[in-house]
Amino acid sequence: MATVYRSLFDFPCDRYVFLSTVDVYNCPGDPEATREDTPIDSLALGAYGFHKRQAELSVMRTCPNYLVLRLGQMIGSGLKKGPLYDIIKKQPLWIDSQSRFPFINTTNVGHALFQLLDAGVDREVFNVCGRGSVEFSRVQELFPAFEQSSSQSDLAVQRYEIATEKAEQYCQLPDSWDEIKTFVSEAGGGQANRRS
Repeated sequence: MATVYRSLFDFPCDRYVFLSTVDVYNCPGDPEATREDTPIDSLALGAYGFHKRQAELSVMRTCPNYLVLRLGQMIGSGLKKGPLYDIIKKQPLWIDSQSRFPFINTTNVGHALFQLLDAGVDREVFNVCGRGSVEFSRVQELFPAFEQSSSQSDLAVQRYEIATEKAEQYCQLPDSWDEIKTFVSEAGGGQANRRS
């Protein structure tokens, strides 16, 4: 959060675009509780969501013109972390396979941002995620050779069902499952064409 706050003064700009996270929502598994105008209890958030929420508020308080994009699971060129990265690199998973996430490619986040800027929206918050959520067991099916470590059998189920209707008034958001299949196919791994 400190680096975001310093950037507000070190790099003056006409409009500040802040990439936040859907982890700022107290109940990310309930689409009705993930609308952009949902009240947020910051003190009840995990450490990551709390710091992102504080950074959001710093941007909103300081910048006369801003956009805040709340992102879900990111995939794309240069992927360095996340459950899909772990499975590609044959590393232990830190989520239960019944976990559900919205996925979006970094390139499509860029497309969405420019569509929002072209629409002239300002001083707004948008959920920019793939439409719908994908149970991670479906992703694992694209990698039949992957074996979950037996020591990872007691992991928590994480569920994210994010409302995207507000952003979709201004930009086209892709389907989460399509994003996964395209990414895996272009990365040359798994069996992305095995099922649709």
